[in-house]
Amino acid sequence: MLNASMMRYIVIWILASGLLFAVPLLPLGDHAAAYYSNLIQILSAIAAAVLCLRTWQALESGDPMRLVWGLMGIGVLSWGIGQIFYTGYVLTQGGEDPPYPWFSDIGFLLMPPLIIAALGVFIRSMQVRPPVWGLVVTFLVLLGTLALSLGPFLESWREEESLAAVWVNGGYALFDPVLLATTVLSASLLSGGLLALPWWLCFGGLLLYYLSNRLFDLLSAQDLYTSGSWADLGWPLAFTLIGLAAMVTYHILALEED
Repeated sequence: MLNASMMRYIVIWILASGLLFAVPLLPLGDHAAAYYSNLIQILSAIAAAVLCLRTWQALESGDPMRLVWGLMGIGVLSWGIGQIFYTGYVLTQGGEDPPYPWFSDIGFLLMPPLIIAALGVFIRSMQVRPPVWGLVVTFLVLLGTLALSLGPFLESWREEESLAAVWVNGGYALFDPVLLATTVLSASLLSGGLLALPWWLCFGGLLLYYLSNRLFDLLSAQDLYTSGSWADLGWPLAFTLIGLAAMVTYHILALEED
């Protein structure tokens, strides 16, 4: 099922991500790893967005999957734009992190609701009831992830002086759990076969995106996060999976037309 262009796409992003381990060993300056990490995060998100929007364009008007891939592409693109704002500040301020919240947070916060909307259209388009086990697991995932995110949010709420920061923290605390739960519910509707492959890839990318965010939160809470470290690898690999899902869907459409 994976053709030559898909294999090249996979190899390029695995190599690009893997180079993150080598950059700190080269005499490129103190911030080289952070700059490189930000670059591959931007490029992986933009590439995935382009592939999603290409699939959106290939689908017929009125097909609900067209809306799914359109929303998916815009969501990933918004994250990439947010990362551009973040990186732009870092580059112009000698490696300093931007204030919080920053314009980058707008892009980061727009991605989850757009993907949630896309998955909502996907669920409706399947025209089947979610299985009982899918509903149960979704509820448990939502309950557990909300408990994990709302605890730190309530603590920061008491200490945070900026109202904008409170709203941004609340958005992160709410959107990611809902995104993961919606992903689980969507996955419960899938069966085997070729047509399910791109969605397993997409859902795997969304799971990796969620885990990357939680790893960032965990390390940041302990003052252990460093931009350009191995912890940054999750985001470009997550977007690579989403982009690959769009490529597989586009390939399936091309096969159906032949």
